[in-house]
Amino acid sequence: MSCYGIVQLSMPVKDFPVAKSVKSFDLPVEVDPIYDANELLQRSGLDRSITAADLLDGEFDLINVYRLDMEIPCGLADCRTPHKSGLLGKLADGRLFHVGRVCGKTKLGHDFAIAQRKLEATQNEIRLRRDITAFVDDVPVKRRGVQDLVQQERGASWVRKALQEWKRVTPDGVREVMRQKARSNDSKVERVRQRSQDEIRDLLDAGLVKTRSDGEYESELIGNFQGLNVLLADPHRDHKLITNNLESLENLNVASLGLGQLRAWKRWIVETDEATNRLRHAIEAGSRFFTPENLALQVEVASTDDDARTLRETTWQLAVPQAIAPQKRVSIMSEKERARQHRKIGGRRRKKRRAA
Repeated sequence: MSCYGIVQLSMPVKDFPVAKSVKSFDLPVEVDPIYDANELLQRSGLDRSITAADLLDGEFDLINVYRLDMEIPCGLADCRTPHKSGLLGKLADGRLFHVGRVCGKTKLGHDFAIAQRKLEATQNEIRLRRDITAFVDDVPVKRRGVQDLVQQERGASWVRKALQEWKRVTPDGVREVMRQKARSNDSKVERVRQRSQDEIRDLLDAGLVKTRSDGEYESELIGNFQGLNVLLADPHRDHKLITNNLESLENLNVASLGLGQLRAWKRWIVETDEATNRLRHAIEAGSRFFTPENLALQVEVASTDDDARTLRETTWQLAVPQAIAPQKRVSIMSEKERARQHRKIGGRRRKKRRAA
């Protein structure tokens, strides 16, 4: 049996247009819905002899909602309609009752449904405030965790540099094929072979193909790419998004926020958590993709001999951390400029020798 937190109503039911029978006693509201039927039905003080007339003649308050995975009879003695979701209420004398959503609206009127929505909105606001406060308090820890993800050996920073180097050395056509494979989650590496006439004849005789063209080629599975999803990752963007969001959330005054602002900041938190998970997945995928064995398979998707030759000569280096270090600057001087520069250097050397 789980334990639910108790929080005072931030906006009491009495300031909402509800029926006279639905009155706020400033009761504490249970923040988290009930999901366990046994927990609901075994609540201390639950009285299943209460009728709709008792509620209409008296005064009661709504203190929680329940959403069950099994049907139970309505708690009102004059109803008992099976349902899975409803509300837990409390009378002025302390007795508890439960009623289905539809039952409550049917037996107690439309204003009961309004009170129900008010209760759920209040619970939602309390949960949002609680969750955002917990996240804000944990920002320093989260910031250190993200820095570890970025700076660790073969972490997000390494993956970012490896992706840049992969884009630089991989032929355009191969890059597009690899990204398409990543988008379609197709990790298979197949080699197509043309069958001999004897092989085609054997297939026709065995009834495995209908025409010669159907049996002309066969595909041979020779491997599977590992970590393809890293090709769709953007570690730099995700790191920047996380850093900016954490900076904005760090000194947030949660107590001063209204419901609309709470919902907006909750979206920021979800966005931050999603970006952090993407970083983790990119690191894991990158460690599997940037290996000599995995990169060697790219030769099989090359459409030209030149592309295949380029891949054989360069991509294996991506698996070596030193290969993604900052590249030396390459001179772009023309041959004439280079010859002129050599003459100047040679002239200065000769002058120095004469002076000596």
